[in-house]
Amino acid sequence: MSEPVERQGRAWRAGTIAAVLLFALGLTLLVSWRYSPQVYWQGRDDGIYAYDSMVIESGGVLFRDTWENKPPGALYTVALGFALFGADRWGIWVTELVVIALAALTMAGLMLALFRRLSVVLAGTAAFILLARHPDFAADANFTESYALLPQVLFLALGYAFMRRPSMRLAALGGVVAAAVFLFKVTAVGAALMIIPALVITRHPAARAADRWRWLGATIAGGLITLGAVALYFAAHGVLPAAIDGIAVQPGAFHRWVSTEEASIVDMVIRTLLWTTVPFVLGPLLPFWGAAVVQALRRHPAPDTPSEDAASVRTLALWATLTLVADLLLTNLTNRGYRHYYITPVPALAIMVALGVAWVRTVRWPPDRPHLLARVAWAYLIFWLVFRPAQDTIQRWSWADWNLRAPVREDPVSVYIREHTAPDDRVLVWGASSEYNFQSRRFSPSQYHYAYPLIVPREGVDEQIAEFVADLERNRPALVVDAAWSDGEYVPPLMADIREAWRAEKDRRAMSDLSAVFAFVEAHCAEEIILRDVYLYRCSYD
Repeated sequence: MSEPVERQGRAWRAGTIAAVLLFALGLTLLVSWRYSPQVYWQGRDDGIYAYDSMVIESGGVLFRDTWENKPPGALYTVALGFALFGADRWGIWVTELVVIALAALTMAGLMLALFRRLSVVLAGTAAFILLARHPDFAADANFTESYALLPQVLFLALGYAFMRRPSMRLAALGGVVAAAVFLFKVTAVGAALMIIPALVITRHPAARAADRWRWLGATIAGGLITLGAVALYFAAHGVLPAAIDGIAVQPGAFHRWVSTEEASIVDMVIRTLLWTTVPFVLGPLLPFWGAAVVQALRRHPAPDTPSEDAASVRTLALWATLTLVADLLLTNLTNRGYRHYYITPVPALAIMVALGVAWVRTVRWPPDRPHLLARVAWAYLIFWLVFRPAQDTIQRWSWADWNLRAPVREDPVSVYIREHTAPDDRVLVWGASSEYNFQSRRFSPSQYHYAYPLIVPREGVDEQIAEFVADLERNRPALVVDAAWSDGEYVPPLMADIREAWRAEKDRRAMSDLSAVFAFVEAHCAEEIILRDVYLYRCSYD
């Protein structure tokens, strides 16, 4: 090949890569507008995590100055975003956008390495972005599952790079990233668990190489060093036991207490799939990820993939299939199949969609119209991936009258708190609406800024309640915001008459002894105003 032709080929390749990356960035930005603070009311989980990150950004330490039952990765990421972009709702939006955009670019890079045909690359990239931001999964913003997408995709990309050219460096880096996945979302480690079975089942050369045990050792070492560094950080601040309790013990205790029935993980998976995932995503995408399963079982390369990487492509196809199964099971370890848990399987599902699209292109049916099936498949895929997000986006922006300069949507309770307290006043929010603390930028008098760890009967809860009451005595709140009634059925209201009405509404679960908390509020606080079923009490101290 002549030099000008070679230069033209390189230029076309560079142009294609640039176009794919710009497509990934543009689509991520487009679908993220529906989470803009102009059109989106901050959700409960979003508010809780936002407050945690605000405390961290202000110099606090997770599990010491703010309690949480989530690992630290996402919370410290948002705290960094607050330092860079501002500690407000726009700061959250920009931080999440940057993280998901980086994940989308990484997935686009993996697709470019996997497939020769541009249409398949774009299909896989778009599937990842649209599924990650799908309104039936990510109904709210600032979920820990969304931040975990970046290390998840990085691990998949590193795994494929390792399959092609194994090395100690890639193995060790894979261990670091696998540990990072765990630190963002404990149940997002499906890919890390399934890579070795995939390598062994497909008899990939890396699984039979003489250095395989050295590579495995490097991976384990990378993971342990990463986890050890985080453990040392919390140990240095004297909260390592609290961190372990919050991450590994408390979620299970709370979800067991919340559950109205005992059900197995398999039962929960089946029910969640039937109620949510199958109707909205997995079912409509069945032709594509079903085709990917077929590809995973074939011995020859998948269509449109590099023939020189046949073994790695086949292993990746099986790896994605096994990861999807593992992710679906892991999402239900707490016996609570919430929709946003199903953001976790998205990376594996996107790879499978791309493999399915590549396979559909090769099917010649009917014989006289060889491209008909591919065109039908494309129309089907575009409809299911685009229609629902587009519908939701249009609806949300109609609420803001299509005004890109509309003000941030703030809860009236938060506005009242900010206008009727001083910046250094402590405000106790009772319930699970920490967004009031965050939006008003008023710190809680205790690390227990929402009530869930205090209400579940278990060993050690009495000590936590005593610590909470001591915090109230030491950091006397100027205002108490009782959001228990509006927050649902778990947290009892603070005042006796309202609490009795709450209990009479329906059968309530047995809970820990909160009499000391109730006594403090009744002794020092009096009703000031009721806003949206939220009771605000002004407190005074003699």
